[in-house]
Amino acid sequence: MKIFFKPLALSCALIAAVAGNIWMFPPVSVSAQSSVQSEKQDKAEQFIEQTLRVVRIDEIYSEIRYAARELYQPYYRSLALKLGEDGAAPEHVQTMEAIDRFLGFAVKASDELEPVLERRRDEIISDYAAVFAKHMSDAQLDLVGDTLDTPAARKVGNIVYAYSRILTGYTKADFRSLDELIALALEMDVNFDDNPLEPGDGPAPSPESVEKASAIVADLLRVSRLDDMVTDIVDFGNNTVLKLDSLDDAERTDIRNGLQQIQFYYNLAKSMTVAVIPSALANSASLADLDKLHRIVLAPVVSKSFDLIYDLVRETTSFSTLDLNTMKQLGDRAEALDKQGLGGDKKEADREFKALGEKWAGIMVKNLTPETRLGLERSVAELSDLAEEGERHIQERTGGEETQL
Repeated sequence: MKIFFKPLALSCALIAAVAGNIWMFPPVSVSAQSSVQSEKQDKAEQFIEQTLRVVRIDEIYSEIRYAARELYQPYYRSLALKLGEDGAAPEHVQTMEAIDRFLGFAVKASDELEPVLERRRDEIISDYAAVFAKHMSDAQLDLVGDTLDTPAARKVGNIVYAYSRILTGYTKADFRSLDELIALALEMDVNFDDNPLEPGDGPAPSPESVEKASAIVADLLRVSRLDDMVTDIVDFGNNTVLKLDSLDDAERTDIRNGLQQIQFYYNLAKSMTVAVIPSALANSASLADLDKLHRIVLAPVVSKSFDLIYDLVRETTSFSTLDLNTMKQLGDRAEALDKQGLGGDKKEADREFKALGEKWAGIMVKNLTPETRLGLERSVAELSDLAEEGERHIQERTGGEETQL
């Protein structure tokens, strides 16, 4: 399996490397001819632009800004108010208020930086392209171009976009529907503190309660699309990965055993869920609370959330045998170039990329108003403190020997 996935990972990394996020090639000597260097930089700029299009970075950024402004910030603000009105624990209200403040400053920062990014986009790309051109050979740049032209590169881009949609794939109507779900959840009184399978001194749950709980579990399994996800993963392994000629017998056996284990443990967990959870639910909640829980499970926004996760699984398993063989061939080319040892100092390239990151981060910070910059710093620190406090409480409740402050 290692032999297959190493070149596969290298091929995927080629795409990200163009954008300036990952460095994977040994540096090469800078050409003495400025015209040659200029051609290399032009090529590197084209590849950076192509990479940004492949991963749909502009679309993702726009959708994240919209979701933060129009969906998440109003939601957390209203949730903090509702929790406060319903007498929720102060720390829960404080967390929602902290998230609201952070999103507010993040949205404001994006508004202030938007014209800067628009105005200086070409300059940023040029800076990074210059470093790539300086430290990559023509053969390495050509390999990046060949990688970006493959259908597999587009599929990698689709995976990145599908991942972002897990956060941004909602509408205002979806978020408005959350108010009803939150109200239902706050009204429920489901107690799992005791053994949910032990009725104690009271009567056993009624057949009606068990039947209702069974319906809830069945509908949850249906809307979660777990069957579809597991089927797609197993089919991808059997019908695509196992058909690769590059696998040796040991790798093929390991993959086949892994797929069988996925099916076995999923079927085992599913059968236990269907057999046990309904009784536990029926013993821990009233019939009225079970009705509310069922309404939550069947809410369209819940189904949409699982659909967005399934979209990511579907894109991740969309590669064909041809795609994987092509990516392996590109990975083999990358390894061959790597073994040539074209000279130069990798640490120098790393320093130049780090310096560029610090340069542009500093420029962006200087274009924020003092109020926004200070607000972001404080809200990030506040969220960090709340996260550490939450972890400390969890460790205390679970009897952890150490607490992190």
